[in-house]
Amino acid sequence: MRLLRFSISPRRGEPARDLDFGRERGGDPFVAIGGPEGSGKTSVLEAIALHKEHIAPYGASATWRSFLDRDEMHRLTIESEWLLEKDEQEETGSEQDKLVGRSVFERQTEQVHADPALVQVLARFHHRPSVAKVELVGEARLSRERRPIPGDPHVWQHRHRLSLGTEKLGGLPKLLAVAPPERRAEVAELTEALCPRLRLEDDGATFDTPHGKRKLSTLSLSQRLCFELAASFVLVGLKRSVVLFDGPEQGLPAGAALRVVGALRDYAPQAQLIATTNDPGLLTIPGGKTLYLETPR
Repeated sequence: MRLLRFSISPRRGEPARDLDFGRERGGDPFVAIGGPEGSGKTSVLEAIALHKEHIAPYGASATWRSFLDRDEMHRLTIESEWLLEKDEQEETGSEQDKLVGRSVFERQTEQVHADPALVQVLARFHHRPSVAKVELVGEARLSRERRPIPGDPHVWQHRHRLSLGTEKLGGLPKLLAVAPPERRAEVAELTEALCPRLRLEDDGATFDTPHGKRKLSTLSLSQRLCFELAASFVLVGLKRSVVLFDGPEQGLPAGAALRVVGALRDYAPQAQLIATTNDPGLLTIPGGKTLYLETPR
């Protein structure tokens, strides 16, 4: 699954957007959205998550409301175009590989217009890597707040997958604890690729760092971010997913974002990463596409 095009009517003082994510090329694998502060970069990612949840939610049916201001219910239109892979076409019985979705919010009412095949694909959630999903890596990850989760970690992840908070991150240690040895090894390998001086030990709970053995709660911000990215990609199965990444450089040492994104692309070449960024390396990454948003006048 790839997101090919996304358009949204004016909102929050920002102009209408019509963004091409590589439609003629079947969706570019990496899209960088740049622009000055206040240009609406994060709003684009949140609007994609809102639209996806409005068409077909992962968790509670009202999840999309957390992305929408009350005033926006008066008039907001979002349209998208998605590319289905061959196996997704076969599973849904769709004769077309490109499908369009539309969300309309007007006078406190809301309507969804989408092909049933698109609804089916966007509603799917399973931790198998073969199941494409939509993932939001938001700025909430920069918070230290993490809380243990109750019950089945798979159910918890499903419920909070596209939330704006840190709920899904709090469940990663529990997912890792019940993962088979080969999956733990995969998390350890990707963690080290993202942060070369951080190694997850065989117990799945201890990290070898330049400053000795550490638990997750005592890692530095950049180390924790790298582990959580690795655990999410491996344990939630994001290899074929559309990943909305808000500011990959945030919380990382200068210049590290290029290495992190490169490692994620190497691990998940079939995924589509759409990132908001002002990192010079990411804005000029080989094989990627750059969109630049101007500050609203």
